[in-house]
Amino acid sequence: GRHDALVPFASGEETVLALAKGWNITVEATVVDAGTKFNHSRVRGKGRALVETIWHDYVNFPEGTDPINNWGHCFVGSADVPGRTWLFGQVRHFGCPPTGSAQFVAFEKVMQFFLANPKPRSTSERVARLSKKMGLSGNAGAGEVFV
Repeated sequence: GRHDALVPFASGEETVLALAKGWNITVEATVVDAGTKFNHSRVRGKGRALVETIWHDYVNFPEGTDPINNWGHCFVGSADVPGRTWLFGQVRHFGCPPTGSAQFVAFEKVMQFFLANPKPRSTSERVARLSKKMGLSGNAGAGEVFV
């Protein structure tokens, strides 16, 4: 988010620009979805190069009320908001906004992206072969996770 104290907004923009440059993406972004507090955009390069971003202005605590000054590092649309009972071992809430009035749900957007852009089977097979070569095969191996 634009108000994230742990991962400054500028570093996110720099990452997107570096990816676009590395993948030779030179086209302007297309707005996929937007609201008064967020913008979801996409740029597609040649081949399978694709970058999607969601920038948001939501916070999980009003500015100045978060005990660790991390008021913008949050998952939009999550029910894990201040006032909800913590789970065992939980030290803070990461959902935002605290009022539950989000214009989108971050987890839904992420799942929609991966469902619309499945990894090619050949990539999974390469990862499995490399994992096996590295001795990572088996139930806990990386090949099992990615296949």
